Amino acid sequence: MKALVTGATGFLGARLCRALRDRGWEVAILRRAASPLAPLEGLELTHHVGDVTEPATLAPAMRGADAVFHLAASLSFWRAEADAQRRINVEGTRNVVQAALDARVKRLVHTSSVAAVGIPTPYGPADELLPFSPASAKINYFKTKHEAEEEVRAAVARGLDAVIVNPSAVFGPGDYRFQSGRVIRDIHRRALPAYTSGGTSVVDVDDVVDGHLAAFEKGRKGERYILGGENLSWEEIFRKVAREVGVPAPSFRAPTAVLWLAAGALELHARFLTHKHPLVTREMAVLGGLHLFYDANKAAGTLAFRPRPFAETIQRTFQWYKDKGML
Repeated sequence: MKALVTGATGFLGARLCRALRDRGWEVAILRRAASPLAPLEGLELTHHVGDVTEPATLAPAMRGADAVFHLAASLSFWRAEADAQRRINVEGTRNVVQAALDARVKRLVHTSSVAAVGIPTPYGPADELLPFSPASAKINYFKTKHEAEEEVRAAVARGLDAVIVNPSAVFGPGDYRFQSGRVIRDIHRRALPAYTSGGTSVVDVDDVVDGHLAAFEKGRKGERYILGGENLSWEEIFRKVAREVGVPAPSFRAPTAVLWLAAGALELHARFLTHKHPLVTREMAVLGGLHLFYDANKAAGTLAFRPRPFAETIQRTFQWYKDKGML
């Protein structure tokens, strides 16, 4: 079997490439010329230099592929990057699904996010049927991931065999850029003194990889599947991390309003001085006060999705960072 993976140099994409190679797949990747290659070290892959926003680079990469795993996305929560995020998440997905239709690939697995499901109501964890709300659309990442799914569904209506997976907050080994792993690193360094009032669904990267492979093999055409694990408050997450890394847990809860005001100042500083993504943005502050809890029962039933306990994920991630000398 032959696969093309977009977003292959990212945290999740690199782990997926390793899993595919371990299972005997031939794997091609689409990457930008400047993409960091450390996450793919030691893997035998066919490299295609291109970009999902450049349609002409997609056809050669997809030639002969049985499966396309589309993971390329912008994860920014900074409004200053909203236009670029739309180009990658929405227009890039439009380009990928059209190229997959043209190449007649057997199946496309689109990596969406629980963000595309939207902000849950106060009445319990959200499932795949939650209507996408106006409040969700105020967060640009949520909006663009939702619109990217609409591009996939439109392609399904035109004959593409595609399945959508919606991971929650992904933790685990291989997070070179400290996306979620920053929580583990900073608590270990005692550099994260406060938690926020909300919470989130957490899941292990390798369980999400297994969910992708199961979606290719067992998923129903046009369906979406939430790949989430434990639903935990940020206080619980910080306590679990602190316990596993052997330090005292942060004990102060930061008020959302105060964090939002501080984030506004950081955004101004970033926009006019550093020109780099702020440590905290106003969108991040808003999300930190929400309970982003999701129900993965559909994936459990159809894909046999069985996420491991979060404590095990923390242990695995912490040990990986220690082995890599990154703490």
